[in-house]
Amino acid sequence: MDQNHFHEFVSKTCAQFNLKSPLLYIIVTAEPLPYSISTINSQIYLSIVLIYIFTIKYLYAVLLHEVGHIRDRDSLYRFGALFYRITSPFAAFVPLINHVDDEEKLADAFAISIQGTDNYVNEAKKKMQSYHSFDE
Repeated sequence: MDQNHFHEFVSKTCAQFNLKSPLLYIIVTAEPLPYSISTINSQIYLSIVLIYIFTIKYLYAVLLHEVGHIRDRDSLYRFGALFYRITSPFAAFVPLINHVDDEEKLADAFAISIQGTDNYVNEAKKKMQSYHSFDE
């Protein structure tokens, strides 16, 4: 699979929901990293390692999850919350973080509703979490 295949998939999905198709970037990193930015020119970033460790259905789940974030315009809030989580010892006590968790659940629900199953989203999350557990 190449970048054009994923861009076509994202474009078709966005068209179904009257969303402007985001730019899609494949980045070279060994960390399994999906991320989206919701602006006037939305973007999805997908690390190349995801293409190697996931089958197509899991990659679609990841892309759909990120489209869910773009649909809900979550990125600025997520960035602020992430920055706050990293820099503040009080972050656990602020409902801001719970809001980010809610955004993740909504993005998951978006992907699940399109795929018709939660298997791919849940397994993709497990696989990414297990990858990060080696870092600790």
